[in-house]
Amino acid sequence: MTTLRLAILLFAALATAFRAQIHIGWAEAILDAKTFAKLPAIPKDNGNAIQATEFKDPLMLTALAINGNNQTAVFLSCDLIHVPDNLVQNIIDQVKRSSPKPEQATFVISATNNQTGIDPNDPEIREILAKTAVKTIADSVRNLAPGAIAQGAGYAVLAHNANPRNDKDFQGYESPSDHLARFLFTYQGNRLTGVVVNLPCPASCSEKSSEISADFWHEVRQAIRDHVGAPIPILAQTAAANDATPIVSHYKKAQDRRLKLKFGKDTRQDLALRKDLAQLVLNAFVETKSWTEKKIEDAPGFACESIVVNDLKLSRIVVGNAAFASNPFKIDTDYMHRIQARSPFENTFVVQQANGYAGPLPTERIFDQTPAARVPKEMGQKIVNATIESLRALRKSIQSQEKKQ
Repeated sequence: MTTLRLAILLFAALATAFRAQIHIGWAEAILDAKTFAKLPAIPKDNGNAIQATEFKDPLMLTALAINGNNQTAVFLSCDLIHVPDNLVQNIIDQVKRSSPKPEQATFVISATNNQTGIDPNDPEIREILAKTAVKTIADSVRNLAPGAIAQGAGYAVLAHNANPRNDKDFQGYESPSDHLARFLFTYQGNRLTGVVVNLPCPASCSEKSSEISADFWHEVRQAIRDHVGAPIPILAQTAAANDATPIVSHYKKAQDRRLKLKFGKDTRQDLALRKDLAQLVLNAFVETKSWTEKKIEDAPGFACESIVVNDLKLSRIVVGNAAFASNPFKIDTDYMHRIQARSPFENTFVVQQANGYAGPLPTERIFDQTPAARVPKEMGQKIVNATIESLRALRKSIQSQEKKQ
C-alpha cells in the first residue's frame, strides 16, 4: 500500500472518529382507565366539557431525546386537547431537577389537539400528567444510545379546510390545505427504533364522542406497528391545523358513501374515518421509509435553540436537513407554508400547540372574523420572520460544525 493511500485511509478514519454522532432515546407511557380513580371529563375546543362514558383506547405520552454537541432536544407528545402553560413549566422544572437530567435541553412539549382526551386543567389530572411526563422524559434520557436518523415527507390527504359551507354563499375555501406527512425515522444500525410523525390534521374524527380516545392516532400507531412487526414508539405531532379538519363538509354525501362501502355500513362513521386516515398515513410511511433509508445518518448536523417572540417561547431544533419549529398556537396553514417556503432546510416540521397554548392564530385575511384570537393581527408574520431568522442562524452554526470536522 502506498504512503499516499495509507494517509488517505488514516485521514478518513480520523474524520469518522471525530464526527459528533448523535445519541437517541425513546420512552412511552400509557394513560387508561387504570390510571384514574374515576372517568374524567372530555374538554372541547369551544370551552365546554362532557362526561366520559368509557376509555375506548389508551392515551399516550411519548418522549424522544436526541443528544449531540453537548445539547439535548427533548420532544414530548401528548394525546391531549392542549398542554397548558403551567403544566409545561411544571414538567420542565421537574425534569431539570430529575436524574438523569438532559444536557442543555431544548423542549418541544406538544398536544395533538385531541377532542376526545382528558382535561389537563383539572388539578388532579394535571398532577398525574406532570408526574407521568417527567418520568417518561427521564426514561428517554436514560435510554440515550448511539443512533441515526433518516427524514422525508410523503403524501396523505388527511384534512380539509374547516370553513366551507353548504349554502348559496359558499364561494370557495378561505385558506389552503396541506397534504404532506412528515417523518423522522430513528435507527440503531439498520433497525428502526421509532418515528416522529408530523401531520397537518387535528385529532378530531370522533369529536362528538363521549369515549376517551387518542382519536385516529390510535389506528395510526396500530397500523404502523403491525406493518413494522414491532411495538416501536411513535411520536405524534400536529402541524399547522387551526383551519383544518378531517371531517369533510362540502362533499359529505360522497365521503359517507365511500366509508360505508369501504368499511361496511355497520361501522360507526367516525371509526371508519379513523381507519381510513390510518391507511393513508401508513401508505405514506411505507413509501417514505423506502427511499429515506437509502440515506441514514449517524452524525447529522445538530443544533437547538429557544427564541422569544412577544413573551412566547418558541423552540427550534435541527437534525441533519430536518428542522422543527414549534409555536403555542393553533396556527393556520398559510403560516406553515410561509415558514417552509423560506426555510434553509429540506424538511421543516412545524409543530403547533407546543410549550403551552395561546389560542388560535388565523391569517390576516380572516383575523377580524376570529373573535377567539388573543394576539395582535401581525403576530403570525412576526413568528414566521423570527422562525426564518432563527433557522438561518442554526444553519450557519451547523455549517461551522461541518467545517471543523
